[in-house]
Amino acid sequence: ALVATHTGSVQVSVASGPGFVGEVTSRTLVNGVATFTGLGADKAGTYRLAVTSPGLTPDTTAAFNVVAGPAQNIQLVTGGGQTALVSTLLPGTIAVKVTDGATNPVSGATVTFAIATGGGSLLGATTVTDSVGIATLGGWTLGATDGTQSITATVGAVPPLTITATAQPLAPVIQLNVVGSNVVGFQREGELRVKLMQPAPMD
Repeated sequence: ALVATHTGSVQVSVASGPGFVGEVTSRTLVNGVATFTGLGADKAGTYRLAVTSPGLTPDTTAAFNVVAGPAQNIQLVTGGGQTALVSTLLPGTIAVKVTDGATNPVSGATVTFAIATGGGSLLGATTVTDSVGIATLGGWTLGATDGTQSITATVGAVPPLTITATAQPLAPVIQLNVVGSNVVGFQREGELRVKLMQPAPMD
């Protein structure tokens, strides 16, 4: 039953949980009731709150869960700045992390990768973040033009993240042509022509 005659203050603190913020953690009882506003958790996880008041037996709330907020940020984890030959698959894994406004990882968010410049193709371009907010691209095959190429990673309304790679041209091939007689002898003369041929890009 409510004891409206009890006076004094009530304090709230975190009994268990990863993080807690609040403007006021102590309130004066009014007619046996203390109302707390402005309390909040800044980290996702499972919490229990402890409630104490001078002269009274402390109590602890039941456990409750705080989940991450909506996606607010996307950042590169691995795979940026790679280099490979034109029209080939980049060797390293490209992964991004999605977090909310308090840097909590956001799980289950859909991330879409897309070609921005340079052409090429992507494998597994649409993926979902895992339990720690990580989304991994299946693969990026560079386009046929050498130089800097780029893709974007997008989640919701968050500004896209740009990821770049450098495509190197294929090495030239030496082609030998003998002009004249194909008989080798001391009295025979021929002409040897050497050409450096740029291979056609691989599609």
